[in-house]
Amino acid sequence: MSQVRILEDEAIRSSGGKFCAPAEARTCFWSSRKSHPDDLRSCALTGLPIHFEFATTDGAPRLRPLVEMLDGIRRTTNETQLWDAATAQIAAALKGGKCRVEAATLSPTKKHLATCSEVRTLLGLRIRHVGAVYDVTENTIVGRLAVGRRSANSWIELRR
Repeated sequence: MSQVRILEDEAIRSSGGKFCAPAEARTCFWSSRKSHPDDLRSCALTGLPIHFEFATTDGAPRLRPLVEMLDGIRRTTNETQLWDAATAQIAAALKGGKCRVEAATLSPTKKHLATCSEVRTLLGLRIRHVGAVYDVTENTIVGRLAVGRRSANSWIELRR
Protein backbone atom coordinates (compact mmCIF):
# COMPACT_ATOMS: atom_id res chain seq x y z
CA MET A 1 0.00 0.00 0.00
CA SER A 2 2.65 2.51 1.02
CA GLN A 3 5.06 1.24 -1.68
CA VAL A 4 7.52 0.16 1.03
CA ARG A 5 9.67 -2.78 0.01
CA ILE A 6 8.87 -5.85 2.08
CA LEU A 7 9.50 -9.57 1.96
CA GLU A 8 6.52 -11.39 0.51
CA ASP A 9 6.63 -13.89 3.41
CA GLU A 10 6.19 -11.05 5.92
CA ALA A 11 3.53 -9.11 4.02
CA ILE A 12 -0.23 -9.40 4.48
CA ARG A 13 -1.90 -10.47 1.24
CA SER A 14 -5.38 -9.39 0.21
CA SER A 15 -7.84 -11.67 -1.55
CA GLY A 16 -7.14 -9.66 -4.71
CA GLY A 17 -3.41 -10.34 -4.58
CA LYS A 18 -2.26 -6.99 -3.20
CA PHE A 19 0.24 -6.79 -0.34
CA CYS A 20 0.68 -4.51 2.65
CA ALA A 21 3.13 -4.29 5.53
CA PRO A 22 2.03 -5.81 8.86
CA ALA A 23 1.92 -2.27 10.31
CA GLU A 24 -0.62 -1.29 7.62
CA ALA A 25 -2.88 -4.28 8.25
CA ARG A 26 -6.12 -3.81 10.17
CA THR A 27 -7.92 -6.17 12.53
CA CYS A 28 -11.24 -7.78 11.78
CA PHE A 29 -13.44 -7.14 14.79
CA TRP A 30 -15.32 -10.45 14.57
CA SER A 31 -12.34 -12.80 14.06
CA SER A 32 -9.49 -10.65 15.50
CA ARG A 33 -7.46 -11.62 12.43
CA LYS A 34 -5.03 -9.15 10.86
CA SER A 35 -6.22 -8.45 7.33
CA HIS A 36 -5.34 -6.33 4.34
CA PRO A 37 -7.44 -3.11 4.49
CA ASP A 38 -9.01 -3.96 1.09
CA ASP A 39 -10.54 -7.11 2.63
CA LEU A 40 -12.29 -5.29 5.48
CA ARG A 41 -15.77 -3.84 5.30
CA SER A 42 -17.61 -1.56 7.70
CA CYS A 43 -20.75 -3.30 8.97
CA ALA A 44 -23.75 -1.17 8.01
CA LEU A 45 -25.59 -2.27 11.17
CA THR A 46 -22.93 -1.91 13.86
CA GLY A 47 -20.22 0.19 12.22
CA LEU A 48 -17.57 -2.39 13.16
CA PRO A 49 -14.79 -3.43 10.73
CA ILE A 50 -15.38 -7.01 9.55
CA HIS A 51 -13.59 -9.26 7.05
CA PHE A 52 -15.57 -9.74 3.84
CA GLU A 53 -15.99 -13.48 4.59
CA PHE A 54 -18.26 -12.54 7.53
CA ALA A 55 -20.17 -9.87 5.57
CA THR A 56 -23.34 -10.18 3.56
CA THR A 57 -22.96 -9.68 -0.17
CA ASP A 58 -26.39 -8.26 -0.99
CA GLY A 59 -26.45 -4.49 -0.62
CA ALA A 60 -24.44 -2.85 2.15
CA PRO A 61 -22.08 -5.22 3.99
CA ARG A 62 -23.50 -6.43 7.30
CA LEU A 63 -22.27 -8.99 9.81
CA ARG A 64 -23.80 -12.21 8.45
CA PRO A 65 -24.47 -14.02 11.78
CA LEU A 66 -26.28 -10.94 13.08
CA VAL A 67 -28.38 -10.55 9.93
CA GLU A 68 -29.37 -14.23 9.98
CA MET A 69 -30.56 -13.94 13.58
CA LEU A 70 -32.46 -10.71 12.92
CA ASP A 71 -34.15 -12.27 9.88
CA GLY A 72 -35.19 -15.22 12.05
CA ILE A 73 -33.15 -17.71 9.99
CA ARG A 74 -30.61 -18.56 12.71
CA ARG A 75 -31.69 -19.45 16.25
CA THR A 76 -28.36 -20.30 17.87
CA THR A 77 -28.18 -20.29 21.64
CA ASN A 78 -24.49 -19.78 22.36
CA GLU A 79 -23.38 -18.69 25.83
CA THR A 80 -26.84 -18.53 27.45
CA GLN A 81 -25.22 -17.68 30.80
CA LEU A 82 -24.27 -14.27 29.34
CA TRP A 83 -27.74 -13.41 28.06
CA ASP A 84 -28.89 -11.68 31.26
CA ALA A 85 -25.84 -9.40 31.29
CA ALA A 86 -26.29 -8.63 27.57
CA THR A 87 -30.00 -7.94 28.12
CA ALA A 88 -29.19 -5.44 30.87
CA GLN A 89 -26.72 -3.60 28.62
CA ILE A 90 -29.12 -3.52 25.65
CA ALA A 91 -32.05 -2.32 27.80
CA ALA A 92 -29.88 0.43 29.30
CA ALA A 93 -28.76 1.57 25.84
CA LEU A 94 -32.36 1.65 24.57
CA LYS A 95 -33.60 3.51 27.68
CA GLY A 96 -36.79 1.55 28.08
CA GLY A 97 -38.82 -1.42 27.02
CA LYS A 98 -38.86 -5.03 28.12
CA CYS A 99 -35.88 -6.76 26.54
CA ARG A 100 -35.09 -10.45 26.13
CA VAL A 101 -32.38 -12.15 24.06
CA GLU A 102 -33.81 -14.59 21.52
CA ALA A 103 -30.61 -15.87 19.90
CA ALA A 104 -26.87 -15.36 20.16
CA THR A 105 -23.81 -16.40 18.16
CA LEU A 106 -20.30 -16.48 19.59
CA SER A 107 -17.45 -15.11 17.48
CA PRO A 108 -14.64 -17.45 16.36
CA THR A 109 -12.37 -15.94 19.04
CA LYS A 110 -15.05 -16.33 21.75
CA LYS A 111 -14.55 -12.65 22.68
CA HIS A 112 -17.78 -11.29 21.21
CA LEU A 113 -21.39 -12.38 21.17
CA ALA A 114 -23.76 -11.22 18.43
CA THR A 115 -27.25 -11.07 19.90
CA CYS A 116 -30.78 -10.72 18.60
CA SER A 117 -33.21 -9.39 21.19
CA GLU A 118 -36.92 -8.82 21.26
CA VAL A 119 -37.86 -5.48 22.82
CA ARG A 120 -41.47 -4.74 23.76
CA THR A 121 -42.74 -1.22 24.39
CA LEU A 122 -46.14 0.47 24.68
CA LEU A 123 -47.45 -2.12 27.15
CA GLY A 124 -46.01 -4.91 25.02
CA LEU A 125 -47.92 -3.92 21.89
CA ARG A 126 -44.93 -2.67 19.88
CA ILE A 127 -42.30 -5.32 19.18
CA ARG A 128 -38.84 -4.46 17.87
CA HIS A 129 -35.91 -6.75 17.19
CA VAL A 130 -32.53 -5.38 18.15
CA GLY A 131 -29.15 -6.63 16.97
CA ALA A 132 -26.11 -5.96 19.10
CA VAL A 133 -22.55 -7.15 19.57
CA TYR A 134 -21.68 -7.83 23.20
CA ASP A 135 -18.04 -7.83 24.38
CA VAL A 136 -17.71 -10.82 26.71
CA THR A 137 -14.59 -9.61 28.54
CA GLU A 138 -15.62 -5.97 28.95
CA ASN A 139 -19.32 -6.69 29.68
CA THR A 140 -20.47 -3.98 27.29
CA ILE A 141 -22.15 -3.43 23.95
CA VAL A 142 -19.71 -2.62 21.13
CA GLY A 143 -20.68 -0.61 18.08
CA ARG A 144 -24.17 0.64 17.24
CA LEU A 145 -27.43 -1.11 18.05
CA ALA A 146 -29.45 -2.20 15.03
CA VAL A 147 -33.13 -1.56 15.76
CA GLY A 148 -35.87 -2.77 13.44
CA ARG A 149 -38.88 -4.97 12.99
CA ARG A 150 -39.50 -8.29 11.34
CA SER A 151 -41.68 -8.53 8.28
CA ALA A 152 -42.99 -11.78 6.80
CA ASN A 153 -39.63 -12.79 5.36
CA SER A 154 -36.93 -10.42 6.66
CA TRP A 155 -35.87 -7.81 9.19
CA ILE A 156 -36.26 -4.11 8.31
CA GLU A 157 -34.07 -1.51 10.02
CA LEU A 158 -35.82 1.48 11.58
CA ARG A 159 -34.07 4.83 11.65
CA ARG A 160 -33.72 6.17 15.16
